[in-house]
Amino acid sequence: MKRPLSRRRFLQATGVAAAAAAVGGPALILPACAKSGDFDLVVAGGLLYDGLGGPPVQADVGIRGDVIQAVGRLSHSRRTAVIENNKWTEGLDVLEASKRAGKGAYEFMRDLIIEERDVVGMVLFMMSEDNLKRILAHPLVGIGSDSSVRAPYGILSTGKPHPRAYGTFPRILAKYVREDKIEAAETMIMKMTSRAAAKFGLAGRGFVKPGACADLVVVSGGEHTGKLPGRVLRKAKPA
Repeated sequence: MKRPLSRRRFLQATGVAAAAAAVGGPALILPACAKSGDFDLVVAGGLLYDGLGGPPVQADVGIRGDVIQAVGRLSHSRRTAVIENNKWTEGLDVLEASKRAGKGAYEFMRDLIIEERDVVGMVLFMMSEDNLKRILAHPLVGIGSDSSVRAPYGILSTGKPHPRAYGTFPRILAKYVREDKIEAAETMIMKMTSRAAAKFGLAGRGFVKPGACADLVVVSGGEHTGKLPGRVLRKAKPA
């Protein structure tokens, strides 16, 4: 039985991105039954001629050593290197990319989606800054990021990640605290730390006091130390 949500419960259950932009694509709503495996090289997104006289097909080729290990959709496999047919489109808007491809915008997007088998991401501007500021300033709202896991090395460093991967919390403090002054720094930090930790059941985290986990961010000169002490956190079990 469905029950109506009070205004307080609705706000507690609601999330919002910390920018007036979003990232997504057809892959968010269509299933991706990808083959998995470990390869030294994946040739991705190309038109494959098999050498046996069959018609060309869109397929990836996974190679380990000097041997072809798999042919098909390998977009989610682990690999040391990748050759991508459409990598040149990264960072371009649709109009610029379609112009370089010598196609109309619709034709370009259609062909790209087909060639990449719906594994296409995009950044689009669709939200209101005024609404976002009102939400961020609400006393019941917490702040987090739903970015996929990124790293500055290996396969997690490929592509053009959405700015929220690294930029969510710096943007909150730089734009909405320092520039727009919609909340005091201590209030925004509370929303990003103890409130977020409580929401996800991360016991002993998100605050600084004796007995708490030493999850501290030390800012000195604005340069990253290069250390990577993070680890996956698990939700605390009820006592």
